Amino acid sequence: MLIESRDGSVDPDYFQFYLKTRGGEHTADQVTGEGYEAQLEASSPGFVYVGTLKKYSTTALRIEVHDSEPGLPTQDSQHIAEVSLMGDGLIEVLSWPGEPALSIATPEGSLRLRVMWAGLEPGLAEGLPRDGPSKEHLLLQLWPAPPAERKVLRWWSEWKLPPPSAAAPDGRRQIEGQDAIVRFIRAGLRAVPVSFGSTPGMATLPLPGGPSGYCAAIWGDPRDGTWWVDGYAARRTLRSASEDEVRNLLGQAKVQSPNLHDRRPDPRWTAMLLRIGLAEPPP
Repeated sequence: MLIESRDGSVDPDYFQFYLKTRGGEHTADQVTGEGYEAQLEASSPGFVYVGTLKKYSTTALRIEVHDSEPGLPTQDSQHIAEVSLMGDGLIEVLSWPGEPALSIATPEGSLRLRVMWAGLEPGLAEGLPRDGPSKEHLLLQLWPAPPAERKVLRWWSEWKLPPPSAAAPDGRRQIEGQDAIVRFIRAGLRAVPVSFGSTPGMATLPLPGGPSGYCAAIWGDPRDGTWWVDGYAARRTLRSASEDEVRNLLGQAKVQSPNLHDRRPDPRWTAMLLRIGLAEPPP
């Protein structure tokens, strides 16, 4: 049974807004890659990230509190996802980066949150029509329920990505997904001092291994001398690359002078930079 509801709006930015309990910790910086793909994640017990199709602009929403799980609506919700959180009597809807938009009283203890997106239109730049306002709107439902894993009940076709693959279309090794890539990089890779985005047209440089995707960064692994190109295809993707491919990309990008006197000098890394022409050989 419906206990209480609020109608209002929220102002997302960077394709997101949040929900936070009264005592919840703001943990927008802890959202995982899987959470971004599902468009919903409780990144801490009292904080929820909600994704939007539109990058910004006021978005209509309705939030409801029920005493038990409500039935799925008959409306044409295009994407439906659920997460669990811990209620403490009040939850706020926050515009990005954390401005209160509206709030509603909730039961205390474990809650289930269902978010439903409607009015989504494919093919829009930053999710915004050129000839009028966006039709995107959301329905949020909360009710007491035991903790459970996140679940996507219905995928919007534009948000459903293929499973990550360990091989690029041409067979070379690749790593897909924000979290897996960050773990791999932190294991010992070093960044090549090159920029793609700050030079006009650089974002269109194709990601090696084809057939789609663009380059964002280049990494090297001094442990084994391998090169990796970081970019985006269906999702963030890291692909192995040859030295010739790296040299070709450097010829089309904005290259900065490498700092050969950094706090972590590594002759293996210096040798790698020398081979691609980014360092002066020692006298």
